[in-house]
Amino acid sequence: MGNSVVIKPAFEGVGEALLIAECFTRAGVPDGLVNVVACRRDVTGHLVAHRDIAVVTLTGGTAAGEALASAAGAKPFIGELGGNSANIVCADSNVRDAALRITPSAFEASGQQCISAQRIIVEEAVLEEFLEYFVDAAKAMKVGDPTKEDTDVGPMVNVEAADRVAKMVEEAVASGAKAPLPLKRENAIIYPTILVTASPNERVVCEEIFGPVAVIIPAKNIENAIEIANDSEFGLQSSCFTSSLETAFRMSEELHVGSVWINEGSRFRMDTTPFGGVGSSGFGREGVKYAMEELSYVKFTGIRFPGREG
Repeated sequence: MGNSVVIKPAFEGVGEALLIAECFTRAGVPDGLVNVVACRRDVTGHLVAHRDIAVVTLTGGTAAGEALASAAGAKPFIGELGGNSANIVCADSNVRDAALRITPSAFEASGQQCISAQRIIVEEAVLEEFLEYFVDAAKAMKVGDPTKEDTDVGPMVNVEAADRVAKMVEEAVASGAKAPLPLKRENAIIYPTILVTASPNERVVCEEIFGPVAVIIPAKNIENAIEIANDSEFGLQSSCFTSSLETAFRMSEELHVGSVWINEGSRFRMDTTPFGGVGSSGFGREGVKYAMEELSYVKFTGIRFPGREG
C-alpha cells in the first residue's frame, strides 16, 4: 500500500504545506512522493481531473467540496467540509466546567476550524449561570500576536474574512440578537464575540461563521435542544454536557452528526478516532486508520491450482 501524493494548499497556507513536505524529505521519504502544487483555483479542476490522480480528498468549505467532487467525476472523493457545531449544555451538567471547556472550543484559532463551537444550546434553567461563566472566560482570553505562546486568539486569515464575520454579527444584532460580549475589531483581529438569539433564520445560526463568534440559543428542555441542534444542513461534530449517562447515549443516538463528545467541547479531536460528517459537512472518514481505509480499495484474488478437481 502506498502512492505518491500531490498537496494543493490554499494560497494563505502555501508556507505550511511546503514545511510539511520538507519534513517528509528530512525523514527520508524519496523525492517525488510528496509534492506541493500551489496553483490558481481555475487550475485546480484540471489537476483533479488528470488521469494520473486516483483519488481526491479535501479539507475545506462545502462550496469548494461540491465543485471538486464535480471535477473529480467518477474518481473517489473524500470531503471533510464545513460545520456549524452545536454544543448542548443540559441543566444537570457542571455549568462552570461546560463554560470553561466551550470557551477555547469557540474562540481559539480565531474560530477558524470546522468543528469550532458555534451554536451553544443551553437549557433555560441554567442559561444565566452559563452566560456569566462564559462571558468571564471569553474576556480572559489573550488576543493579539499569534507568534507569542500565551496568545489565545490571533487574527483571521485575512481582512476580507474579518469583514465577512463582522457583517454577519452586525446583521444579527440589527435583527434583534443580544450581545453580552459585543463585536470588537482591530483590522483582521476579531475579539471573542458572544450573541444570544432565538431566531433560527439568522445567518450566524444557520451558516458557518468560521470566526470567533459564539451564538447562545436557549432551549426549553433536552428534546428542544436536540431539535435545535439537528436543524442544520451541517453535521460534522457536536458535544453535550450532562451528568446523565442516559442523556449521553440519547445524544449519541439522536444527533445527526459524524461525532459526538460528551462533557468536552466540540473542537476536541483525537486522530485515533474516525472523523467526518454527514449532510453538507461531507462524506468519508479521516483519522489515521480510517483515512488509510478510505484511500485504498478492497481487492480480491482467487487462485485455482492446475490439476485439482472442484
